[in-house]
Amino acid sequence: MHKTSNAPAGSGEGAADCRPGGDKTQLSTIDPKSKLARSLERIAANDRQWFERHPKRRWRIRPPLPGEYPCGPQMAVRSFGPARMRFPVWGRIPLGLTDRGVELFMRAVLPPEHVRLLDEIEAIMREARA
Repeated sequence: MHKTSNAPAGSGEGAADCRPGGDKTQLSTIDPKSKLARSLERIAANDRQWFERHPKRRWRIRPPLPGEYPCGPQMAVRSFGPARMRFPVWGRIPLGLTDRGVELFMRAVLPPEHVRLLDEIEAIMREARA
């Protein structure tokens, strides 16, 4: 079942169940002037700036940021150049892993449909660079 809400992320109201095996899909219509939209913009800007300072990195591991639904103790952010995907992590990714190490860890813990999505996006980005 898809859940729809304009409630702040993590408020519990309309929030997706982010426990392993829970309903991880959250569909929302967000007012671009809302506090939630501003919070999401700050999160996106934070990740974008991190990847700009670390242009050779494809993965970033960080704690959930204020306004981000805290689905786990860590968030894994995958950069595809101008686009990024964020994944909650329920375990602990050891600090200091290379991008390849994080990639292997994430492929081991992500649902198969998310791994396929990563592969499809990577293929699209490869074609765009060619």
